[in-house]
Amino acid sequence: MDTAAVLGRDYRPRVIDSAVQRALAASGAVVIEGARASGKTMTALHAAASYVFIDDADAQRLLK
Repeated sequence: MDTAAVLGRDYRPRVIDSAVQRALAASGAVVIEGARASGKTMTALHAAASYVFIDDADAQRLLK
């Protein structure tokens, strides 16, 4: 996914990228946990084929 288009910043490759790709290939979903501002969202968006931000107002309406 193009993180620059979604979040306005280019993606900086991370050590965990290959492990995330392997986990997604094996299971289709992964949980990314870590410290605040450590790149979790950018890493997830970079690996994702699609996304939904649950705190988005449109997403909230669909969940009701």
